[in-house]
Formats: sequence, structure tokens, C-alpha cells
Amino acid sequence: MITSIRSLINSKFGAIFALLFVGMIAIAFALGDVSGSGNFGGLSGGNVARVGDRNITLGELNDALDNRLKAERQNNPTLDMAGFVESGGLDSTLDQLINRYAITVFGEEYGVAVSKRLVDSEIRKIPGAMGLDGKFSADAFRAFAQQIGVSEKAIRDDLTQNLFAQQILPSAASGPAAPDGMALPYASLMLEKRAGQIAS
Repeated sequence: MITSIRSLINSKFGAIFALLFVGMIAIAFALGDVSGSGNFGGLSGGNVARVGDRNITLGELNDALDNRLKAERQNNPTLDMAGFVESGGLDSTLDQLINRYAITVFGEEYGVAVSKRLVDSEIRKIPGAMGLDGKFSADAFRAFAQQIGVSEKAIRDDLTQNLFAQQILPSAASGPAAPDGMALPYASLMLEKRAGQIAS
């Protein structure tokens, strides 16, 4: 297979085909950079991970990276996106998104409820969503979302995931620990070594 591909590329027709193929890839990347309008890697569509029946989109990862970078810049004002990614920021941000989605999917599968009314009550607690009279204002909430550069849906999704985590994680952490008499034999298996010999 590889030999036939090499012989094709070494031929006159194969060389022209290879150049056209490389040119098409370059044009595709150029168009992606132009249409990306500043998104991470010049891309805005597609999925980066799937948890259950839910997709984590590239746009969502891009927004999460921007938010994490803004938070990191409070301690390191000179940090840029390239430095943040090199220091492991991309992997940790994606892991965080996957974990949050996993908790939500797990909660929905096992009957943990987070209603719209519960999410609305959390939104009413956001200081930036308060009007001049100190009460919740839909206009103030929209202005707050626009000010921090996050959509209303993203805020609702984030609150929903937090509410799932608040209900699931404390219960998981408070489970009974295995007694030493049960845990020790299993832990010892990692240290156990056996040797055998077969007579021929």
C-alpha cells in the first residue's frame, strides 16, 4: 500500500495531485482563520468531546478558555493564551468541562432534579442581576451577562451544572469507608508477586 502511494507521488500525475491536495488544505485553513474571528485556533464549530448524549462544542471550550485566562491574569497580568495553553490550561479546562457534564448526565440518569425554578432562584441571587431598587431585574441580568461576555444560556447551564454537583458530590464523599479487614487484602494484591514453572 505504502509502496504504491510512493510510486504514485513520484509520478508526474501524482506530484500534481499532491500539490493540489496541499493547496486545498492551505485554503481550508486560511478560510477557517478568516471566519473564526478570533476564536481559539480560528475555529468555532464542531465538538471536542461527548459525554452521554451531550456534546461539548469547540465554541464552549473556547469560552471556557477565555474565562479561565481572565481569572489567571488576575495573578499573572502578562499571561497570554499561548502561555496558558503551554502550562496545561487547555487540558485542565477540557477536563473540568467533561467532569461537569459527567456529573450532570449522571444526575439526570439517576433521577436528581434541577428545575428551571431552582435555576431562576439562583439567578436572583446574582448581585449583578439586581436593579436600582435592590430586586431582581431581567434587564439588569441581561446587561450583566453582556458585561462579562457570557450568554444567558451559558449562565443558566453553568448554574444547572453547579446545582447537580451540589446535590451529588457531598453524598458521594460522605459514603462509608471500607473496613481495614476488607481493604487490606485487595491493597496487598498490588504488592504480591508469584512465580511459576512449567515442566516441559
